[in-house]
Amino acid sequence: MLTAAALYWDISLDAQLKAMNILTNFYEFSGYFILGFIPLIESAFALDLVLLLRNPFADSSARTPKWLVSTTLTAFALAVVTKYFIDDHVAIKHYFSQITRYFFVCVYVPVIIYVLYRLRQPGLSEKFRKDFLTRQIFYCGVMCLM
Repeated sequence: MLTAAALYWDISLDAQLKAMNILTNFYEFSGYFILGFIPLIESAFALDLVLLLRNPFADSSARTPKWLVSTTLTAFALAVVTKYFIDDHVAIKHYFSQITRYFFVCVYVPVIIYVLYRLRQPGLSEKFRKDFLTRQIFYCGVMCLM
């Protein structure tokens, strides 16, 4: 960004074109990063829910930095691969939407099945089971439709 700003104040046409190229590449890369980060972090939250249901008394604050670091690195790698190895912009949007849908199906369907299994354990009230399952299915459904 500093390079683009420094080049932009140069009055030559070549410097201004370089600055615009740097800014365009930066915003394009940021968009690819966000397209990869949002579904990955949502899937990390769903997997964290599975771990929470497996052991409700475990400290989730120890897992959160691991989820954030792994999601950020994976989204960064996806953005690099997309930016530098795929040239067709229409194919990129289609590629991300298809990968996101398949990823959500592969993550959320097993999560819902596991939630159903864990909620059948004795000791939970029927109202709690119904409320928790309704919220989980709604959450997973909304995430799959996005």
